[in-house]
Amino acid sequence: MLHKSQIFLVTMVAFLVGVALASYFFVPQYYIYYGLAGCCLGFIFYKKPMVFLGIVGLFFCLLGMWRYQGSLPIVSSEFVSFYNEQKATFSGAVLGEVDERVDQQKITLTADQILIDKNWRRVRGQVLIKADLFPKYNYGEYLQVECVLKTPESIEDFAYDRFLAKANIYSLCYYPQIKKISAGYGNLVTKYILQFKSILLRKINQLVHEPQASFLAGILIGARKGIPAELTQAFNRTGITHIIAISGYNITIIATILLSGCVGFGISRKKSFYVSVVVIFFFVIICGLPASVVRAGVMGLLVLLSQNLGRVARMSNILVLVAGVMILINPKILIFDAGFQLSFLATIGLVYLQPVLANKFEKLPKVWQLKETILTTTAAIIITAPLIIYQFQRFSLVALLVNMLVLPVIPFSMALGFLAVIFGFVWLPLGQGIAWLVWLVLEYVIRITLFFSQFSLSSFDLPGIPWQIMLAGYFFLIYIIFLRSAKTNVK
Repeated sequence: MLHKSQIFLVTMVAFLVGVALASYFFVPQYYIYYGLAGCCLGFIFYKKPMVFLGIVGLFFCLLGMWRYQGSLPIVSSEFVSFYNEQKATFSGAVLGEVDERVDQQKITLTADQILIDKNWRRVRGQVLIKADLFPKYNYGEYLQVECVLKTPESIEDFAYDRFLAKANIYSLCYYPQIKKISAGYGNLVTKYILQFKSILLRKINQLVHEPQASFLAGILIGARKGIPAELTQAFNRTGITHIIAISGYNITIIATILLSGCVGFGISRKKSFYVSVVVIFFFVIICGLPASVVRAGVMGLLVLLSQNLGRVARMSNILVLVAGVMILINPKILIFDAGFQLSFLATIGLVYLQPVLANKFEKLPKVWQLKETILTTTAAIIITAPLIIYQFQRFSLVALLVNMLVLPVIPFSMALGFLAVIFGFVWLPLGQGIAWLVWLVLEYVIRITLFFSQFSLSSFDLPGIPWQIMLAGYFFLIYIIFLRSAKTNVK
Protein backbone atom coordinates (compact mmCIF):
# COMPACT_ATOMS: atom_id res chain seq x y z
CA MET A 1 0.00 0.00 0.00
CA LEU A 2 1.47 3.33 -1.08
CA HIS A 3 1.57 6.13 1.45
CA LYS A 4 0.32 9.54 0.41
CA SER A 5 3.71 11.03 1.29
CA GLN A 6 5.43 8.59 -1.11
CA ILE A 7 3.04 9.43 -3.94
CA PHE A 8 3.56 13.15 -3.28
CA LEU A 9 7.35 12.77 -3.31
CA VAL A 10 7.23 10.87 -6.62
CA THR A 11 5.00 13.51 -8.23
CA MET A 12 7.24 16.40 -7.17
CA VAL A 13 10.46 14.68 -8.21
CA ALA A 14 8.90 13.65 -11.54
CA PHE A 15 7.82 17.24 -12.17
CA LEU A 16 11.38 18.47 -11.54
CA VAL A 17 12.78 15.76 -13.85
CA GLY A 18 10.35 16.85 -16.57
CA VAL A 19 11.49 20.47 -16.30
CA ALA A 20 15.14 19.37 -16.38
CA LEU A 21 14.62 17.22 -19.49
CA ALA A 22 12.75 19.97 -21.32
CA SER A 23 15.61 22.38 -20.53
CA TYR A 24 17.89 20.28 -22.76
CA PHE A 25 15.60 18.49 -25.21
CA PHE A 26 12.73 19.92 -27.23
CA VAL A 27 9.65 17.72 -27.44
CA PRO A 28 6.75 18.79 -29.71
CA GLN A 29 3.80 19.75 -27.59
CA TYR A 30 1.41 17.37 -29.32
CA TYR A 31 3.56 14.48 -28.06
CA ILE A 32 3.18 15.86 -24.54
CA TYR A 33 -0.61 16.14 -24.97
CA TYR A 34 -0.82 12.56 -26.29
CA GLY A 35 1.27 11.37 -23.34
CA LEU A 36 -0.97 13.18 -20.82
CA ALA A 37 -4.07 11.69 -22.43
CA GLY A 38 -2.50 8.23 -22.29
CA CYS A 39 -1.72 8.67 -18.60
CA CYS A 40 -5.34 9.64 -17.92
CA LEU A 41 -6.44 6.37 -19.54
CA GLY A 42 -3.85 4.51 -17.49
CA PHE A 43 -5.35 5.90 -14.28
CA ILE A 44 -8.63 4.21 -15.24
CA PHE A 45 -7.36 0.79 -16.35
CA TYR A 46 -4.26 0.15 -14.22
CA LYS A 47 -4.72 -0.18 -10.47
CA LYS A 48 -1.62 -2.10 -9.38
CA PRO A 49 0.28 0.15 -6.94
CA MET A 50 3.65 0.18 -8.68
CA VAL A 51 2.18 0.54 -12.18
CA PHE A 52 -0.13 3.29 -10.94
CA LEU A 53 2.83 5.06 -9.30
CA GLY A 54 4.79 4.84 -12.56
CA ILE A 55 1.89 6.40 -14.48
CA VAL A 56 1.63 9.19 -11.89
CA GLY A 57 5.35 9.85 -12.25
CA LEU A 58 5.12 9.96 -16.07
CA PHE A 59 2.07 12.27 -15.89
CA PHE A 60 3.87 14.84 -13.71
CA CYS A 61 7.07 14.50 -15.72
CA LEU A 62 5.10 15.48 -18.83
CA LEU A 63 3.52 18.34 -16.89
CA GLY A 64 7.01 19.57 -16.03
CA MET A 65 7.99 19.49 -19.69
CA TRP A 66 4.80 21.33 -20.63
CA ARG A 67 5.40 24.00 -17.99
CA TYR A 68 8.97 24.64 -19.12
CA GLN A 69 8.02 24.96 -22.78
CA GLY A 70 5.22 27.31 -21.82
CA SER A 71 7.78 29.65 -20.24
CA LEU A 72 9.76 30.07 -23.48
CA PRO A 73 9.35 33.34 -25.39
CA ILE A 74 7.04 33.54 -28.39
CA VAL A 75 8.81 35.09 -31.36
CA SER A 76 6.28 37.57 -32.75
CA SER A 77 5.98 41.29 -33.37
CA GLU A 78 4.22 41.63 -29.99
CA PHE A 79 7.52 41.01 -28.17
CA VAL A 80 10.39 43.46 -28.05
CA SER A 81 12.93 40.68 -28.71
CA PHE A 82 11.42 40.32 -32.21
CA TYR A 83 13.27 43.53 -33.11
CA ASN A 84 16.72 42.34 -31.99
CA GLU A 85 19.66 43.29 -34.24
CA GLN A 86 17.77 46.41 -35.32
CA LYS A 87 17.97 50.05 -34.28
CA ALA A 88 14.81 50.72 -32.32
CA THR A 89 13.08 53.39 -30.29
CA PHE A 90 11.01 51.97 -27.46
CA SER A 91 9.65 53.01 -24.09
CA GLY A 92 8.79 51.38 -20.81
CA ALA A 93 9.05 51.50 -17.03
CA VAL A 94 11.96 50.61 -14.75
CA LEU A 95 10.33 47.92 -12.61
CA GLY A 96 13.47 46.48 -11.01
CA GLU A 97 16.25 47.85 -8.85
CA VAL A 98 18.89 49.70 -10.86
CA ASP A 99 22.19 47.84 -10.49
CA GLU A 100 24.93 50.44 -10.03
CA ARG A 101 28.48 49.29 -10.70
CA VAL A 102 31.81 51.12 -10.56
CA ASP A 103 31.64 52.34 -14.17
CA GLN A 104 28.05 51.76 -15.33
CA GLN A 105 24.46 51.17 -14.31
CA LYS A 106 22.32 48.26 -15.43
CA ILE A 107 18.64 49.02 -15.94
CA THR A 108 15.97 46.39 -16.50
CA LEU A 109 13.25 48.08 -18.55
CA THR A 110 9.82 46.52 -19.03
CA ALA A 111 8.96 47.69 -22.54
CA ASP A 112 5.37 48.45 -23.49
CA GLN A 113 5.73 50.48 -26.74
CA ILE A 114 7.99 50.52 -29.79
CA LEU A 115 8.17 53.05 -32.62
CA ILE A 116 7.55 51.44 -36.02
CA ASP A 117 7.15 53.63 -39.14
CA LYS A 118 6.48 56.68 -36.97
CA ASN A 119 3.66 54.88 -35.14
CA TRP A 120 3.81 53.54 -31.59
CA ARG A 121 2.88 49.86 -31.25
CA ARG A 122 2.23 47.84 -28.13
CA VAL A 123 4.93 45.32 -27.18
CA ARG A 124 5.92 43.16 -24.23
CA GLY A 125 9.19 41.96 -22.81
CA GLN A 126 12.19 43.14 -20.83
CA VAL A 127 15.38 44.82 -22.03
CA LEU A 128 18.62 44.98 -20.04
CA ILE A 129 20.17 48.41 -20.61
CA LYS A 130 23.80 49.14 -19.82
CA ALA A 131 24.20 52.91 -19.45
CA ASP A 132 26.71 55.42 -18.13
CA LEU A 133 26.72 56.18 -14.41
CA PHE A 134 25.16 59.59 -14.97
CA PRO A 135 22.44 60.68 -15.14
CA LYS A 136 20.98 58.35 -12.53
CA TYR A 137 17.80 56.40 -13.18
CA ASN A 138 15.51 54.97 -10.52
CA TYR A 139 12.79 52.41 -9.94
CA GLY A 140 9.37 53.49 -11.24
CA GLU A 141 10.60 55.92 -13.91
CA TYR A 142 9.22 55.77 -17.44
CA LEU A 143 11.94 56.04 -20.11
CA GLN A 144 12.17 56.40 -23.86
CA VAL A 145 15.22 54.60 -25.25
CA GLU A 146 16.93 54.55 -28.63
CA CYS A 147 19.57 51.91 -29.41
CA VAL A 148 20.41 48.80 -31.40
CA LEU A 149 18.79 45.85 -29.66
CA LYS A 150 21.11 42.86 -29.26
CA THR A 151 20.43 39.18 -28.65
CA PRO A 152 22.28 37.86 -25.55
CA GLU A 153 25.06 35.38 -26.30
CA SER A 154 27.38 33.15 -24.31
CA ILE A 155 30.61 34.79 -23.14
CA GLU A 156 33.45 32.26 -23.32
CA ASP A 157 32.46 29.54 -20.79
CA PHE A 158 29.66 31.64 -19.25
CA ALA A 159 26.15 31.01 -20.64
CA TYR A 160 25.15 34.67 -20.38
CA ASP A 161 22.10 34.14 -22.58
CA ARG A 162 20.73 31.48 -20.24
CA PHE A 163 21.63 33.57 -17.21
CA LEU A 164 19.42 36.38 -18.55
CA ALA A 165 16.74 33.99 -19.79
CA LYS A 166 15.90 32.94 -16.23
CA ALA A 167 14.84 36.56 -15.66
CA ASN A 168 12.92 36.55 -18.98
CA ILE A 169 15.39 38.98 -20.56
CA TYR A 170 16.03 38.32 -24.26
CA SER A 171 17.23 41.74 -25.43
CA LEU A 172 20.29 43.87 -24.60
CA CYS A 173 20.87 47.58 -25.16
CA TYR A 174 24.34 49.16 -24.80
CA TYR A 175 24.82 52.85 -23.92
CA PRO A 176 21.70 54.18 -25.63
CA GLN A 177 20.12 57.58 -25.85
CA ILE A 178 17.68 57.79 -22.93
CA LYS A 179 14.94 60.33 -22.30
CA LYS A 180 13.16 60.39 -18.95
CA ILE A 181 9.43 60.80 -19.60
CA SER A 182 7.79 60.54 -16.16
CA ALA A 183 7.82 58.73 -12.82
CA GLY A 184 5.39 57.00 -10.45
CA TYR A 185 5.22 53.58 -12.08
CA GLY A 186 5.67 50.27 -10.30
CA ASN A 187 4.80 49.06 -6.82
CA LEU A 188 4.69 51.77 -4.15
CA VAL A 189 5.94 49.43 -1.39
CA THR A 190 8.93 48.33 -3.49
CA LYS A 191 9.69 51.96 -4.31
CA TYR A 192 9.83 52.94 -0.62
CA ILE A 193 11.91 49.88 0.27
CA LEU A 194 14.47 50.73 -2.41
CA GLN A 195 14.54 54.37 -1.30
CA PHE A 196 15.15 53.25 2.28
CA LYS A 197 17.89 50.92 1.05
CA SER A 198 19.52 53.84 -0.75
CA ILE A 199 19.41 55.92 2.44
CA LEU A 200 21.05 53.08 4.40
CA LEU A 201 23.75 52.77 1.73
CA ARG A 202 24.60 56.47 2.00
CA LYS A 203 24.76 56.21 5.78
CA ILE A 204 27.09 53.17 5.56
CA ASN A 205 29.41 55.13 3.25
CA GLN A 206 29.34 57.99 5.75
CA LEU A 207 30.29 55.76 8.67
CA VAL A 208 32.84 53.34 7.18
CA HIS A 209 35.71 53.78 4.72
CA GLU A 210 36.23 51.68 1.60
CA PRO A 211 36.56 48.79 0.94
CA GLN A 212 34.92 47.95 4.28
CA ALA A 213 31.92 50.14 3.38
CA SER A 214 31.13 48.14 0.23
CA PHE A 215 31.79 44.90 2.10
CA LEU A 216 29.36 45.87 4.88
CA ALA A 217 26.75 47.01 2.33
CA GLY A 218 27.05 43.63 0.62
CA ILE A 219 26.45 41.50 3.70
CA LEU A 220 23.92 43.89 5.30
CA ILE A 221 21.67 45.08 2.47
CA GLY A 222 22.82 43.09 -0.57
CA ALA A 223 24.59 45.97 -2.36
CA ARG A 224 27.89 44.97 -3.98
CA LYS A 225 28.81 48.27 -5.64
CA GLY A 226 32.41 49.35 -5.12
CA ILE A 227 34.01 46.10 -3.90
CA PRO A 228 37.50 46.17 -5.48
CA ALA A 229 38.23 43.57 -8.16
CA GLU A 230 41.28 42.37 -6.20
CA LEU A 231 39.16 41.65 -3.12
CA THR A 232 36.44 39.96 -5.19
CA GLN A 233 39.07 37.71 -6.75
CA ALA A 234 40.42 36.88 -3.27
CA PHE A 235 36.92 35.89 -2.15
CA ASN A 236 36.68 33.61 -5.20
CA ARG A 237 40.06 31.97 -4.59
CA THR A 238 39.33 31.26 -0.92
CA GLY A 239 35.77 30.02 -1.46
CA ILE A 240 33.92 32.64 0.59
CA THR A 241 32.15 34.55 -2.19
CA HIS A 242 28.88 33.34 -0.68
CA ILE A 243 29.14 35.82 2.22
CA ILE A 244 28.55 38.73 -0.18
CA ALA A 245 26.38 36.88 -2.71
CA ILE A 246 22.66 36.99 -1.99
CA SER A 247 21.60 33.36 -2.14
CA GLY A 248 20.20 30.68 0.09
CA TYR A 249 23.78 29.40 0.35
CA ASN A 250 24.94 32.32 2.50
CA ILE A 251 21.60 32.94 4.20
CA THR A 252 21.29 29.33 5.39
CA ILE A 253 24.86 29.25 6.70
CA ILE A 254 24.68 32.62 8.44
CA ALA A 255 21.21 31.93 9.86
CA THR A 256 22.37 28.57 11.23
CA ILE A 257 25.42 30.13 12.88
CA LEU A 258 23.24 32.95 14.22
CA LEU A 259 20.84 30.40 15.71
CA SER A 260 23.71 28.53 17.36
CA GLY A 261 25.24 31.78 18.58
CA CYS A 262 22.01 32.90 20.25
CA VAL A 263 21.74 29.53 21.97
CA GLY A 264 25.38 29.87 23.04
CA PHE A 265 24.58 33.20 24.70
CA GLY A 266 21.94 31.53 26.84
CA ILE A 267 18.86 32.41 24.78
CA SER A 268 16.35 29.59 24.60
CA ARG A 269 16.29 27.62 21.35
CA LYS A 270 12.72 28.71 20.64
CA LYS A 271 13.53 32.41 21.05
CA SER A 272 16.75 31.97 19.05
CA PHE A 273 14.69 30.48 16.23
CA TYR A 274 12.39 33.49 16.17
CA VAL A 275 15.35 35.90 16.25
CA SER A 276 16.89 34.14 13.24
CA VAL A 277 13.57 34.18 11.37
CA VAL A 278 13.17 37.92 11.98
CA VAL A 279 16.73 38.53 10.71
CA ILE A 280 15.98 36.62 7.50
CA PHE A 281 12.73 38.51 6.92
CA PHE A 282 14.46 41.84 7.51
CA PHE A 283 17.30 40.89 5.17
CA VAL A 284 14.92 39.86 2.37
CA ILE A 285 12.85 43.03 2.70
CA ILE A 286 15.79 45.42 2.88
CA CYS A 287 17.29 43.85 -0.27
CA GLY A 288 14.19 45.01 -2.17
CA LEU A 289 12.30 41.70 -2.41
CA PRO A 290 13.84 40.45 -5.70
CA ALA A 291 12.79 36.92 -6.60
CA SER A 292 16.28 35.47 -6.09
CA VAL A 293 16.53 36.87 -2.54
CA VAL A 294 13.00 35.73 -1.67
CA ARG A 295 13.93 32.20 -2.80
CA ALA A 296 17.12 32.43 -0.74
CA GLY A 297 15.16 33.51 2.33
CA VAL A 298 12.73 30.61 1.94
CA MET A 299 15.64 28.15 1.80
CA GLY A 300 17.11 29.69 4.94
CA LEU A 301 13.78 29.36 6.74
CA LEU A 302 13.59 25.68 5.76
CA VAL A 303 16.95 24.99 7.40
CA LEU A 304 15.93 26.80 10.59
CA LEU A 305 12.62 24.94 10.60
CA SER A 306 14.31 21.54 10.31
CA GLN A 307 16.75 22.37 13.11
CA ASN A 308 14.01 23.75 15.32
CA LEU A 309 11.72 20.75 14.83
CA GLY A 310 14.53 18.22 15.01
CA ARG A 311 12.61 15.96 12.60
CA VAL A 312 14.72 15.69 9.50
CA ALA A 313 12.71 12.79 8.10
CA ARG A 314 9.66 15.03 7.64
CA MET A 315 11.57 17.64 5.63
CA SER A 316 11.78 15.71 2.33
CA ASN A 317 8.26 16.53 1.17
CA ILE A 318 8.49 20.12 2.41
CA LEU A 319 11.79 20.63 0.59
CA VAL A 320 10.61 19.23 -2.76
CA LEU A 321 7.29 21.10 -2.40
CA VAL A 322 9.08 24.43 -1.95
CA ALA A 323 11.42 23.66 -4.85
CA GLY A 324 8.45 22.57 -6.97
CA VAL A 325 6.51 25.79 -6.30
CA MET A 326 9.57 27.94 -7.11
CA ILE A 327 10.16 26.07 -10.36
CA LEU A 328 6.45 26.15 -11.23
CA ILE A 329 6.67 29.95 -11.02
CA ASN A 330 9.92 30.12 -12.99
CA PRO A 331 11.00 26.77 -14.49
CA LYS A 332 14.22 28.21 -15.97
CA ILE A 333 15.90 28.50 -12.56
CA LEU A 334 16.28 24.71 -12.23
CA ILE A 335 19.04 24.46 -14.83
CA PHE A 336 20.05 28.05 -15.61
CA ASP A 337 20.28 29.58 -12.12
CA ALA A 338 23.46 28.53 -10.29
CA GLY A 339 22.33 30.58 -7.28
CA PHE A 340 19.16 28.52 -6.92
CA GLN A 341 21.10 25.29 -7.37
CA LEU A 342 23.64 26.24 -4.69
CA SER A 343 20.84 27.39 -2.37
CA PHE A 344 18.93 24.14 -2.77
CA LEU A 345 22.02 21.97 -2.33
CA ALA A 346 23.24 23.94 0.69
CA THR A 347 19.81 23.49 2.26
CA ILE A 348 19.99 19.72 1.65
CA GLY A 349 23.47 19.64 3.13
CA LEU A 350 22.48 21.47 6.30
CA VAL A 351 19.30 19.44 6.74
CA TYR A 352 20.62 15.95 5.92
CA LEU A 353 24.42 15.89 5.81
CA GLN A 354 25.15 17.96 8.90
CA PRO A 355 23.49 15.44 11.29
CA VAL A 356 25.59 12.66 9.71
CA LEU A 357 28.77 14.70 10.26
CA ALA A 358 27.69 15.51 13.81
CA ASN A 359 27.63 11.79 14.64
CA LYS A 360 31.17 11.44 13.28
CA PHE A 361 32.61 14.45 15.11
CA GLU A 362 30.97 14.32 18.51
CA LYS A 363 34.23 15.28 20.27
CA LEU A 364 34.64 18.63 18.54
CA PRO A 365 34.89 21.48 21.09
CA LYS A 366 31.78 23.61 21.59
CA VAL A 367 33.69 26.73 22.64
CA TRP A 368 32.36 29.85 20.84
CA GLN A 369 30.07 27.58 18.82
CA LEU A 370 33.14 26.19 17.06
CA LYS A 371 31.54 22.79 16.54
CA GLU A 372 28.43 24.21 14.88
CA THR A 373 30.52 26.46 12.64
CA ILE A 374 32.73 23.58 11.50
CA LEU A 375 29.81 21.23 10.88
CA THR A 376 27.76 23.85 9.05
CA THR A 377 30.64 24.96 6.86
CA THR A 378 31.80 21.42 6.10
CA ALA A 379 28.31 20.21 5.18
CA ALA A 380 27.71 23.16 2.83
CA ILE A 381 31.13 22.86 1.15
CA ILE A 382 30.88 19.09 0.64
CA ILE A 383 27.36 19.13 -0.77
CA THR A 384 28.05 21.97 -3.21
CA ALA A 385 31.57 20.91 -4.28
CA PRO A 386 30.56 18.72 -7.30
CA LEU A 387 28.31 21.49 -8.68
CA ILE A 388 30.92 24.23 -8.12
CA ILE A 389 33.62 22.18 -9.85
CA TYR A 390 31.26 21.42 -12.75
CA GLN A 391 29.85 24.95 -13.12
CA PHE A 392 32.90 27.11 -12.36
CA GLN A 393 35.83 24.71 -12.98
CA ARG A 394 37.47 25.88 -9.76
CA PHE A 395 38.22 24.30 -6.41
CA SER A 396 39.65 25.97 -3.32
CA LEU A 397 41.90 23.97 -1.01
CA VAL A 398 41.63 26.57 1.77
CA ALA A 399 37.85 27.12 1.59
CA LEU A 400 37.07 25.06 4.70
CA LEU A 401 39.74 26.71 6.84
CA VAL A 402 38.96 30.26 5.68
CA ASN A 403 35.22 29.73 6.18
CA MET A 404 35.83 28.49 9.73
CA LEU A 405 37.94 31.57 10.48
CA VAL A 406 35.56 34.03 8.86
CA LEU A 407 31.97 32.82 9.22
CA PRO A 408 31.68 33.07 13.03
CA VAL A 409 32.27 36.85 12.91
CA ILE A 410 29.88 37.59 10.00
CA PRO A 411 26.66 37.62 12.10
CA PHE A 412 28.56 39.71 14.67
CA SER A 413 29.61 42.22 11.99
CA MET A 414 26.04 42.35 10.62
CA ALA A 415 24.63 43.08 14.09
CA LEU A 416 27.25 45.76 14.79
CA GLY A 417 26.76 47.26 11.33
CA PHE A 418 23.02 47.47 11.86
CA LEU A 419 23.50 49.18 15.23
CA ALA A 420 26.05 51.60 13.76
CA VAL A 421 23.62 52.64 11.03
CA ILE A 422 20.69 53.05 13.45
CA PHE A 423 22.67 55.09 15.98
CA GLY A 424 24.28 56.98 13.10
CA PHE A 425 20.87 58.46 12.35
CA VAL A 426 20.34 59.35 16.02
CA TRP A 427 23.79 60.74 16.86
CA LEU A 428 26.57 60.53 14.29
CA PRO A 429 29.55 60.30 16.72
CA LEU A 430 27.97 57.30 18.47
CA GLY A 431 27.34 55.60 15.14
CA GLN A 432 30.95 56.27 14.13
CA GLY A 433 32.18 54.75 17.38
CA ILE A 434 30.28 51.51 16.73
CA ALA A 435 31.32 51.64 13.07
CA TRP A 436 34.97 51.54 14.17
CA LEU A 437 34.30 48.12 15.72
CA VAL A 438 32.61 47.04 12.49
CA TRP A 439 35.67 48.21 10.52
CA LEU A 440 37.89 46.17 12.84
CA VAL A 441 35.88 42.97 12.28
CA LEU A 442 35.68 43.44 8.52
CA GLU A 443 39.38 44.27 8.33
CA TYR A 444 40.05 40.94 10.04
CA VAL A 445 37.96 39.15 7.39
CA ILE A 446 39.73 40.98 4.55
CA ARG A 447 43.20 40.30 5.98
CA ILE A 448 42.45 36.60 6.42
CA THR A 449 41.08 36.40 2.89
CA LEU A 450 43.99 38.23 1.26
CA PHE A 451 46.53 36.21 3.26
CA PHE A 452 45.24 32.81 2.15
CA SER A 453 44.47 33.90 -1.42
CA GLN A 454 48.11 34.78 -2.09
CA PHE A 455 49.24 31.13 -2.02
CA SER A 456 49.48 29.61 -5.48
CA LEU A 457 47.78 26.40 -4.34
CA SER A 458 44.95 28.11 -2.44
CA SER A 459 42.76 27.61 -5.50
CA PHE A 460 43.27 25.93 -8.82
CA ASP A 461 41.33 25.72 -12.05
CA LEU A 462 40.06 22.40 -13.29
CA PRO A 463 39.28 21.34 -16.84
CA GLY A 464 35.60 21.03 -17.61
CA ILE A 465 34.30 17.77 -16.18
CA PRO A 466 31.43 15.80 -17.75
CA TRP A 467 28.06 16.15 -16.08
CA GLN A 468 28.09 12.37 -15.54
CA ILE A 469 31.00 12.80 -13.09
CA MET A 470 29.05 15.43 -11.20
CA LEU A 471 26.03 13.11 -10.96
CA ALA A 472 28.26 10.26 -9.77
CA GLY A 473 29.50 12.53 -7.00
CA TYR A 474 25.95 13.24 -5.88
CA PHE A 475 24.93 9.58 -6.01
CA PHE A 476 27.84 8.88 -3.68
CA LEU A 477 26.72 11.67 -1.33
CA ILE A 478 23.17 10.29 -1.36
CA TYR A 479 24.61 6.95 -0.31
CA ILE A 480 26.56 8.58 2.51
CA ILE A 481 23.59 10.61 3.75
CA PHE A 482 20.78 8.10 3.64
CA LEU A 483 22.49 4.74 4.18
CA ARG A 484 24.82 5.98 6.91
CA SER A 485 22.01 7.85 8.65
CA ALA A 486 19.86 4.70 8.44
CA LYS A 487 22.61 2.69 10.15
CA THR A 488 22.86 5.35 12.83
CA ASN A 489 19.11 5.17 13.45
CA VAL A 490 19.28 1.38 13.75
CA LYS A 491 22.00 1.64 16.37
